[in-house]
Amino acid sequence: MAERAPNKTRERILTSSLAMFNEQGEPNVTTNHIADELEISPGNLYYHFRNKDDIVEHLFQRFEAHMDQAMLVPEDRDADLEDIWLQLHLVFECIWEFRFLYRDLVDLLLRQRKLKMRFSRILKRAHESIVEVCTGLVRSG
Repeated sequence: MAERAPNKTRERILTSSLAMFNEQGEPNVTTNHIADELEISPGNLYYHFRNKDDIVEHLFQRFEAHMDQAMLVPEDRDADLEDIWLQLHLVFECIWEFRFLYRDLVDLLLRQRKLKMRFSRILKRAHESIVEVCTGLVRSG
């Protein structure tokens, strides 16, 4: 059975929003801009997302999942320099893919307290990952 149209529209909204936020900055993009870009009515956009902050929150969930994957360290052995290089590469790739979050971070975190808490969790996870990797390097000499 083919994927239902609402799911496709929802995904198109997220994809287009991410591109527009990255290119123009999140504060400069409105839901009307997004709807115009997709050639859908604002009502159709609001059917899928309550408002722009809802879109940002869904994009943040994706960012969070990507960062969690990027910060994984080997469980069956100590990390080596190649692991560190790969981890850094994946983290910077994720930052680039969701660069609007960093470009507009202060504004976003002031506006959305939930994101502030979740971003703090990402930073804590990054710190723990770095400590774990460096400890593994020390153990392996």
